[in-house]
Amino acid sequence: MKNRICINISFLILIFSFSIFASPPDTLWTRVYGTNLNEYGRSVLEVSNGYLISSNWRNYIFLLRTDENGDTLWARGFDARLGMIGDMTIQKTQDGGCIIAGTRNYDFCLIKVDSLGNLLWTKIINVIWSDEAYSISSTFDNGFVITGFASYRIGVVKINQNGDILWTRTYGNPYLATYYPYSIHQTPDGGFIITGRVDTSQVGGSIKDLFIFKISSEGDSLWFKNLKEFSASLSAPDAGYSVAFTSDCGYIITGYQYSYGRGRDICLIKLDSSGNIIWNKRFGGSGHDEGYAVRETSDGGYIIVGKKQMFFNKGYNLWVIKTNYSGDTLWTKTIGGNGDEVGYCIQETSDGNYIVTGYTTSYGAGGADLYLIKLSGIVNKEEKENYNLSHERTEIETIIFKDKLKIDFSSKIKGKMDLTIYNVFGACLYKKCISLNSSTLILNDKNLAKIPKGFYFLKIFSNKKEIGRSKLIKIGGIE
Repeated sequence: MKNRICINISFLILIFSFSIFASPPDTLWTRVYGTNLNEYGRSVLEVSNGYLISSNWRNYIFLLRTDENGDTLWARGFDARLGMIGDMTIQKTQDGGCIIAGTRNYDFCLIKVDSLGNLLWTKIINVIWSDEAYSISSTFDNGFVITGFASYRIGVVKINQNGDILWTRTYGNPYLATYYPYSIHQTPDGGFIITGRVDTSQVGGSIKDLFIFKISSEGDSLWFKNLKEFSASLSAPDAGYSVAFTSDCGYIITGYQYSYGRGRDICLIKLDSSGNIIWNKRFGGSGHDEGYAVRETSDGGYIIVGKKQMFFNKGYNLWVIKTNYSGDTLWTKTIGGNGDEVGYCIQETSDGNYIVTGYTTSYGAGGADLYLIKLSGIVNKEEKENYNLSHERTEIETIIFKDKLKIDFSSKIKGKMDLTIYNVFGACLYKKCISLNSSTLILNDKNLAKIPKGFYFLKIFSNKKEIGRSKLIKIGGIE
């Protein structure tokens, strides 16, 4: 029987909780946490009055809880490790705790903790024989779905909220290719979308391609697309690290694509609901640049975090890129020192700003240390005007709700329309057809109470055209 170890490492971790350098206008604060060993911030979630960060620490998972200013509340360690690549490794649960997807002894390892980080249960899932979990996503039925490497195949496991396995699937022929599924999210039809990299063997080496893969709610394959058509050549290496569902019912992907003479560039690929490419944008310089996470933002654009190589074959800076809905750059932000800085995860927060995690070797206790950065989300006048020119819609003030949702419309919108609520990953959590006859709408729906505490986007559609949107903050019920 495999040993289960839960380590309270609060007393081991030397917490550095100070501003590293004079903050530019769009940096609110920075924090570094670590020891003289290596800690890599892999995922961050906004929770009640603060943040929850999952990180690697030696051969353990390090879970850190902070307040809203990044000051440490508690830290825990667990006997498993996180993949160094993969979109989200942690998700909130209905009881206010969280679930972490990692790997132990080449098996998927799921760890459930309460709101104070105390271990509730551990589940070991052997998909085939050599497995590594990369990404976990919450599902509409309050369960979770996990994807990762499964003996050269794509492995997907669906569980309920107690960690019981509902189904397990593997995809791909290991004799023809090796698959690395780095990101998974549920789609409004109940299915799932996955992106990653597929390595196909050939004489003299292998071809590395970015793929997108759609499966049904029961795990049946629907379609698989290799996006090599936008590569520099058929042999150029590409990879998808993060995928999100978008409010227009399509998908957005980031990762990297190779450019001759420049190395790897961050890619931003917009696809329709069938996986057809609408546009493809690249961002990069003369070195190797990679995007690790992408989110749709409340203004309809996208935000990417990753790394930028400052000089070819030299160190990296953490790189944040903000675009409009067409993928055109609105602003970029590099953060770095004398060492390496890399960003793995970014979220839009309930106060309209951004929280980023990754690692730094320039600051802290030595080696790589967990990095947490709060960036301003203030939209400049030009960005706002450019967006509004292409999107005529009603902007609704931020709504704070508990069980009942009240929406006040400033413009005269009437008739039948669809109201939807999305989380920050683009997953649709609530959808309702409404008939609006006045400037105020009150929804008293028991399904609203099932939505966990947190930050969401409200979007209203008429004849499939978005006509209104707002930010939502859920303050009551479950966390």
